Amino acid sequence: MDECVLATTSNEAPQRRVVFILDEYETLFGIVNAYVNDESGLKFKVALPLLSQMVAFATKNLLIFMGQRPDAYLILSAQNQLSPLVKQYNFPLFDHIEGAADTEFTQLLKRVLTDRLPFHPSFSSSVYEETCGHPYLTVNLMVDFCDWLIANNHRMDGEILDSTHFVNFGKERLVAAKLKRSPRYEFFNHMLAEYLSESGRTQEPWLSAITSVLQEIARKHPRAFACPINNFEALAAPFGAATRMTPARLLTSGSLANFLQDQGGNVKPGVRLLARLAGSAAPNIN
Repeated sequence: MDECVLATTSNEAPQRRVVFILDEYETLFGIVNAYVNDESGLKFKVALPLLSQMVAFATKNLLIFMGQRPDAYLILSAQNQLSPLVKQYNFPLFDHIEGAADTEFTQLLKRVLTDRLPFHPSFSSSVYEETCGHPYLTVNLMVDFCDWLIANNHRMDGEILDSTHFVNFGKERLVAAKLKRSPRYEFFNHMLAEYLSESGRTQEPWLSAITSVLQEIARKHPRAFACPINNFEALAAPFGAATRMTPARLLTSGSLANFLQDQGGNVKPGVRLLARLAGSAAPNIN
């Protein structure tokens, strides 16, 4: 870090704080944990000194961990000086307020649809309800939506898109039979199928459990995409057991990663479209 700062900052510049972003940080912590499990001496020679270095760096600078699993830093808990200092935030998605005409999310939609497809606030709210501001899924959903418009001979003559257009699209395209065959969601279909596989349960137990929970919600509650907290606990218990996590802990960690959300005692998918895709997915055979 010191060498990088010296290489990019003039000698005359005042001392500045550094923002260090570690993306997919769970990979690093997984490697550290794996090496320690293989050779216990590395815990004291490498792992704990590395975590202490992170603490020392963060006292004067900003250290940001980004990844799918929000609690992956919880390793070597008995002597880990870093874990108590970590402050967790939800992974940020594009924000939106229902009925508002100009939000982060509507700006994203305008870039995707361009001026040739103007839309009413009811349309953006309907799309947001499906993707919750997830950029990758929003873009792919809108590409699928435009394919649907073309297939239905929609004329781009100034007609403003509204929630009715999206509802009609959803009845045709947001069903399991179409989602599992759509080329627009091929990446997520493959990813979710891998998480649900036997290999996924072994290598990525947390992601496997979260995906299984989403699949259960989508299949058992296909209309509301929500279930009361007591139903969720019964539904999630067998999957949480595989990760040695209670349903409550699975809900908390899943909420921080935008997979789940707790709304007044009802558990819902963080991103409804992701739950739909999980509901239509079949596990890989490996």
